[in-house]
Amino acid sequence: MPTDESSQTDSLLLLHQHIQKLNTNLSQINLRQYQTLLLSADALLRQKEAKSKQLQLQNLALQQKLRSIILQNQQLCSIARRSEAVASALRISLQNVIIQNEAAAREREAFGDSGDVGEDKESCCEGKEEMEVSRFKCRVCGEREVSILLIPCNHLCVCGDCEELVTECPSCRLTKRGALKVLL
Repeated sequence: MPTDESSQTDSLLLLHQHIQKLNTNLSQINLRQYQTLLLSADALLRQKEAKSKQLQLQNLALQQKLRSIILQNQQLCSIARRSEAVASALRISLQNVIIQNEAAAREREAFGDSGDVGEDKESCCEGKEEMEVSRFKCRVCGEREVSILLIPCNHLCVCGDCEELVTECPSCRLTKRGALKVLL
């Protein structure tokens, strides 16, 4: 019976060696899978970090653009306030010129210098409202109210629609270099 025992021992020893070999192979397989998993996780982490860095750069660029837009908005508001002040000053100046012209016309009339001696009686009774309405009509179309001050001559003599059409002032024929919208 010693052979039987010996063969059983050999079988057990062989089985034990086979189990150890399987355990070693399993450990190696697990190790490779773990390493592959680590490499995948590392690659994914690097990808996420790169995306995060890219988003941070985009965020920084957007913040800089926002600051630039805010600054530009402040500058435009400042320009608008200055333009409003200029328009207000021009409006006051225009009103003063109109008042002076009316006073000069009344003074000439008082001395008989107006040259309107031979006109019919309707001309002396013409309403002041009609004179003021015609005074503020566009010198190009004659229909709409004037609203554009021409630069450099400072004549207020065209409407918004006709301003785009003229290249020179219809009053003095000076070449137009710019225009300002005047609110009356």
